[in-house]
Amino acid sequence: MGRPKVMSWESPGQLSSSATPETRREAQLRKDCLSHDHHRCVVSRKFGLLTAMKRLRESGVKDDDGKRVFSNDCMEVDVVHIIPLSVIEAKDNKELGQSQRLAILIFDMFDPKISLTIRGSDIDKPRNAMCLMCAPRMV
Repeated sequence: MGRPKVMSWESPGQLSSSATPETRREAQLRKDCLSHDHHRCVVSRKFGLLTAMKRLRESGVKDDDGKRVFSNDCMEVDVVHIIPLSVIEAKDNKELGQSQRLAILIFDMFDPKISLTIRGSDIDKPRNAMCLMCAPRMV
């Protein structure tokens, strides 16, 4: 199925006027997911390093709950798709491949409505993304 797609680090307001709708959608997803997950990895609970550096310049490093964040509590955090785009993207505008159809059938075993949830641009909704720290995924 491939590695989850990593979102752009740019926020929607930082994008150039020539940004594609897909790029804008991904930037909005990143912003929404970071906010939803309180700028922390959902597994390790490490705070996002870039957010910490930005907040340090502004007003001291505090997390979304107002608690002080220390340097050993920070790590680079990415927003990734839970169900990868490669599951629903057809190659050369053709039908989904056998492995893609099989993956969707497996997902449907766990949630019968999942194929409706990930169609088209719905795959870029916050319910299909989460914050993870980068280090474990680099292996």
